[in-house]
Amino acid sequence: MSPVEKRSVTIRGHRTSYSL
Repeated sequence: MSPVEKRSVTIRGHRTSYSL
């Protein structure tokens, strides 16, 4: 799994990426 994929969350069936 790519780092970008790991920093993503599923919201309403859509995957939204976020930064910490």
